[in-house]
Amino acid sequence: MPLSHAILIWWFVPIGICQGLFALFTMYLPPLFPTLLRTTGAGFCFNIGRVAAASATVFFGLFSQVGDYRLAILYSGLLFLPAAALAMWLSEPPDDYRSSEVFSK
Repeated sequence: MPLSHAILIWWFVPIGICQGLFALFTMYLPPLFPTLLRTTGAGFCFNIGRVAAASATVFFGLFSQVGDYRLAILYSGLLFLPAAALAMWLSEPPDDYRSSEVFSK
């Protein structure tokens, strides 16, 4: 169903909020990884989601009806729920990570 431009402009806000989460990786990852592993950890975290999203899109797209991709998009969008649940189990960075024993080496 085509939407008006006014409705599409309102959708920029939730899209921006959801994509802004990736900006938090630059603040969340450095305290968790030593200097030598920081780029590996950041690269893995930035790119594993892209691989999973591409795989899920192809997988769900193969099982959708030709020309009707609504269910494939819905199921692909629901993959964020287990990812959000998994994010709740991530460890908290230390309060003062510069004085941590891990980073003093």
